[in-house]
Amino acid sequence: RRLSDLAWVYKQLGNPDKAMPFIREALEINALNYGKEHPAYGRTLVIYAELQADMGAYDQAVPAYEEATRIASKNKDQDPETYANRIWGLANVYEATGQYDKALPLFLDALERLGAFLGTDHPNYGQCLSGLGGLYASLGQFEKAVSCYRQALVIADSAYGKESPVYAQLLNNIGHAYHELGDYTQAFEHYQKAFDIAAVSLGEEHPDYITYLQNLAGVFHSAGKKERALGYYKDAIRLIEKHHGKDDPNYASTAQGLASVCEDLGQYDLALQYYQSSLQSLERTSGKNTPEYRTGLENLSGLFEKQGKTEQAYALLSESMDLLETQVNTHFGALSEQEKEQFIASVQHSYAYIHSF
Repeated sequence: RRLSDLAWVYKQLGNPDKAMPFIREALEINALNYGKEHPAYGRTLVIYAELQADMGAYDQAVPAYEEATRIASKNKDQDPETYANRIWGLANVYEATGQYDKALPLFLDALERLGAFLGTDHPNYGQCLSGLGGLYASLGQFEKAVSCYRQALVIADSAYGKESPVYAQLLNNIGHAYHELGDYTQAFEHYQKAFDIAAVSLGEEHPDYITYLQNLAGVFHSAGKKERALGYYKDAIRLIEKHHGKDDPNYASTAQGLASVCEDLGQYDLALQYYQSSLQSLERTSGKNTPEYRTGLENLSGLFEKQGKTEQAYALLSESMDLLETQVNTHFGALSEQEKEQFIASVQHSYAYIHSF
């Protein structure tokens, strides 16, 4: 038990690498002392699965969570809360890996079970509702997402209050759904409320505060209010550089957004600076063989094309095409049918742009 607790502490501190040796040893001890069908082994297996997910090793996380859920199912009548939490966790892992068809029935099942024994006003019920809303958003069903988020918002108000980070996050989620629906007025209203709460409860160095700044910039950009978008993006990039550095996960996407606004405003020198800075950050943190890096190449190519720098634009497009072919050859065959459809949809723009050029 102490090994599991130590692993959990490291997990909460954001150090899954340090946690992993302890949880592996705990698994071995529990398997020897109780066997691999015992609830104690299942509880330890869940921590192991979550650590693997934290490190992006979903090929390890998914089967571990599936096994933990199977173990819990044997006692689901005697311990319904544990079983509900297991299928809820498995739903989250399936969603993270794009297996939405598997995630949806599990979310609905978990929600029903949590409501039955905790009540529909319990914070855990609200968190599961929020997760279901996120899944609907991933599926493009944004009206359903808003409905789930609004129900969760009522619960969060009762449990945590209107000034809490949880309440702010739900407001932000609602704003995102409205943004995707093209309702920029509602999106701005909810983004702004989330930002105002974060400014008081979290402070400018917190990642959520910076995310809300980015979202405000994004909705103004979408609405064609580019000067206002520029101001928010500049604030966000300044705070990321000040508090987290250029290798922060949010830096590259923020720099891309700022570059895009600068390009739209005809500020090509600034656009070039931030497109290049974004690519450098992506190369340092995740390498070149990612969709994000490929998209960055295409955006920079578009800027060069707009400036009449045809050779430079073509060189970047050629590099993007090479990366795209590598990604198809490396990953496509191992994907599920649903994941293949999602991948094809994600690269259609790339192919169309390259061939049109």
